[in-house]
Amino acid sequence: MTILAARLPYPKDRIRYIRQLNRLSQEKFAEILGTTRGAVGNWELGKGIKLENLRQISEKFEVSLDWLSKGTGRTPNGPDIEIDVDAEPRPVSGILEIDVRAGLGGGGSTDGREVRHDGNYADPVKPEAWHFPTRFMRDEMRATENQVIILETNGDSMEPTIGSGERIIVHTGLRTPSPDGIFALRDTFGSIVAKRLQVLRRGDAPRVLIISDNKSHPTEEVGLDEITIVGRVIWGLKRL
Repeated sequence: MTILAARLPYPKDRIRYIRQLNRLSQEKFAEILGTTRGAVGNWELGKGIKLENLRQISEKFEVSLDWLSKGTGRTPNGPDIEIDVDAEPRPVSGILEIDVRAGLGGGGSTDGREVRHDGNYADPVKPEAWHFPTRFMRDEMRATENQVIILETNGDSMEPTIGSGERIIVHTGLRTPSPDGIFALRDTFGSIVAKRLQVLRRGDAPRVLIISDNKSHPTEEVGLDEITIVGRVIWGLKRL
């Protein structure tokens, strides 16, 4: 595959190209360079790029400094690697939205996509973040941007409360199902689904009911240690 220099007109584009060429997430790229993911994200947005940053990338990844800084010379290439040079970088601020249509859950490959790490799971994220007023975050959500995620639901198990294709806001800091409520859980395949949880107040080992608001879907009783809770659903975004 040949990438034309005209398609990589700025240092930000060439930095992202090198990262993708090496199949690295922003987190891993930053780790190799001894910096932060936020810094890498800013570079890929064209912000805060210094010559010393380019020099370090040049040395670590053995690419021409002239090419990185000016775009002159041969574009580095790798065999049999598809590079999405037109993709938007992961947002460095705002609320991340999980890309459920690329849902990888606990298996599969992220193929160089930007991801949000959650324990043993890696969830691809959409390139644009959500932003809400500071007062709304404080008074209504009672959370900071890095405590919540947004995801699009899939399926009718929570209808009519949550319809398929509607977005929900999940507080990832609230993972204890007390009081009862609607939570985002990992299903068998590692994908995230919304379900109502009810704690059973009996016995020594905590058990919960996993309830679908759509009564055509069965209720399941499991041990609390048998499920992975991503967070409590605190808000819904519904088209009227």
